[in-house]
Amino acid sequence: MSLEGKFFAKEKQQPGETTKLDINKFIEELIPKTESSEKSLYAVRLASERSRQNIRNTVENFFKYQTVNLKRSPGEVTAELTREVERTKESAVLSYNTNLKRLLEILDSGRIKNMFDFSEEEKREKMSFSSDPLGYDFRRRATERVLGWGENEHPLYLALDDADDDAKNGSANHYGDIRIQFDLDTVTDNTYFVEGDSMSELSIPYALLQHKENKYKQKTPEGAVNPELRQLSAEHAFISKAMLRIIMHQEDSGITDYNFDKFGRCLTYIEAHVGTSLSLQEAKQIQVPMDKFREQVAALYKNEMYEKFYSIAGPVKEPPDDYYWSLTEPENPDYTWRVEGEAAENLKKQITKEKTEQVLDYLKKKCSEYSVHLKVTERIW
Repeated sequence: MSLEGKFFAKEKQQPGETTKLDINKFIEELIPKTESSEKSLYAVRLASERSRQNIRNTVENFFKYQTVNLKRSPGEVTAELTREVERTKESAVLSYNTNLKRLLEILDSGRIKNMFDFSEEEKREKMSFSSDPLGYDFRRRATERVLGWGENEHPLYLALDDADDDAKNGSANHYGDIRIQFDLDTVTDNTYFVEGDSMSELSIPYALLQHKENKYKQKTPEGAVNPELRQLSAEHAFISKAMLRIIMHQEDSGITDYNFDKFGRCLTYIEAHVGTSLSLQEAKQIQVPMDKFREQVAALYKNEMYEKFYSIAGPVKEPPDDYYWSLTEPENPDYTWRVEGEAAENLKKQITKEKTEQVLDYLKKKCSEYSVHLKVTERIW
């Protein structure tokens, strides 16, 4: 008999009714007891100790939301969750989302680096997305201490993902449209997981948060947002990912919009913290969506491509350095462009296409050197 069948085969409740005893039994069966290896890193062992209570809190909140807010029966919820956990385990990979510029850096070095492997100048550039780079650096360090990392230990940040999620190209695609995939068994003894962004108290979906909101809003004196309350072992991360997938499907189907937190921001991923270096030789594949890839090539090589365009289509006669181009005066015929109008637009497209093919050929060559499969998809949605 299936797991949900053990406790709900004779269920007669109407939607919205709950049987607390049965749900507790189901949760006990659903959540395996996990122990980390003695060889595991301290942060991983600490995550294993915290994980069972953390995932139980999330599952309880999930059931409350599904049965109380959405008026679903416990049997219906357990059946769907059981199926989704199995699907998640079967398709699970670790994903590292990045952009073209950083991918080229990774292909050059042969490994994925954490933020603290870079020089101070490189770190500032990579933290330029933050309005407070120094504050971000401080919070990241404080968060890592809370999660069990030593002063000079810094994990790599990836996401627990679906191998075949071509449509969205990874759940953490806000970090980049290119996805590097790794099998979980590559890093099992050195990895734990966090529900949502470990540095943000806004990363828990309202559908899981509302019943115990204050617990997730506490902060340490250093500014970390109690990520230890969301820290999970690998086995328990599958359950959290399954619940997230159910809630996101409900949101996509218009059943609920409560995947979003109170501020309108959406939890999209389960964060993976990997305490070992990852080389490209360990990667399963690199996935590149062509529509986004073309855009990134155009942005990254815009100066080079413009120079080529200018050399072909530029003015018939080079204007003097002090020549003033005015839109209100007739153009000097000596300075008209050799290629204009539709022909110029076609030339730009041709130059972009040639550069895109050149960069893609380079990616293929480097992936071949690392024995990594390069998967090129036409587009992402």
